[in-house]
Amino acid sequence: MTLIQKIDREALFDRKRAARKAGIAALIADGIESDPVLAMMRWDTECAPLTTNLEQLREIGFIPPAPATLNDDELPPVLEALVAELAVLGLYLSSTNHLGDRQLYSILVDTALRDRVRDIPPTHDMSEFIDFATLSPSGAPGEGPFPAVSSRDATLPRPPQLKAAQPATAMITSV
Repeated sequence: MTLIQKIDREALFDRKRAARKAGIAALIADGIESDPVLAMMRWDTECAPLTTNLEQLREIGFIPPAPATLNDDELPPVLEALVAELAVLGLYLSSTNHLGDRQLYSILVDTALRDRVRDIPPTHDMSEFIDFATLSPSGAPGEGPFPAVSSRDATLPRPPQLKAAQPATAMITSV
């Protein structure tokens, strides 16, 4: 099973950064926004092309297998690879200790990573988090905290700029 294909990720990200820069410049040139920071925020939240995180993973060469195709021995390294590849995209997980590996992987691949998002290339100063704190172990929304079944959160990747418990700049999406 091949999960990671060889892709020139930096070239892909450079193209996306150039498109973002051009889009922001167009907002300013067209008089839609005069402030570069507001133009950037508008581009990132309203104008950038729509995609899914699953499609972004495919673009960088990572194709997560369907959960049902993985046996219990295959699942942990594939989940670990998925989490690492999400970090390449600037996307991080939090509050996952109450979910088993298969449940977390299934929620990510079957649901969370299929949501429509703006196609923003990873940057050193912005991160996005998917927070599972309000997702009960049954998969339904609920009120935590829930009993832990793992200590996964302590080993999850974190953005380089994260110096304390909270990121300096983050978009937090609750599942």
